[in-house]
Amino acid sequence: MKRFALLLAIVLPFVVASLTSCEKATPTTGTSTVHMSNLKYDIEVEVFPYGFSDYSLPIASQKVNKGSKRSVTFTLNAGDYVVEANGTQTVQIHEGQESHLYFNYEL
Repeated sequence: MKRFALLLAIVLPFVVASLTSCEKATPTTGTSTVHMSNLKYDIEVEVFPYGFSDYSLPIASQKVNKGSKRSVTFTLNAGDYVVEANGTQTVQIHEGQESHLYFNYEL
């Protein structure tokens, strides 16, 4: 009986800890709005994870038609990203927050 009680005293805290600390991880998201002005032609806005290579595919993209002022919004998991829109900018996404990037095509 003493062995069983000792075994239970050793094992029970590990079992309780493993059962109570199992929370389902939910992805944390934020938004990034890309603002463009003076677009002379249609472009594709692409989002890549930070540190991407030349062979990486974008994780999100949207086509933007020419015009004086345009904007697109992406919902992304928290982290670092590179946005390409005939130019390149980096952005850091924080949970529940919105970030803004600005591209001006005066040329």
